[in-house]
Amino acid sequence: MKAKRRRRQVFVFTNEEKKVAACVLGALLLGLATQHFRSSQPAPPPAPSPRLKVAKVRTNTTALSVRPATPLPATAGTED
Repeated sequence: MKAKRRRRQVFVFTNEEKKVAACVLGALLLGLATQHFRSSQPAPPPAPSPRLKVAKVRTNTTALSVRPATPLPATAGTED
């Protein structure tokens, strides 16, 4: 009878180490997929600068506050 040869394990990982390795590998694959997706999609148009947005809001609010109030026309039959 031949004796069984024991196979020697080079790397022996605990369950926690296997989970960490799987998460790192998953994050790497997700990053590569994201990089590929972004490179294959057309670039979005540039966003307007924040200064233009602030200036636009300021001009709109000052235009509304400066505008005089117009009286409502009187309707028939409401006068006593």
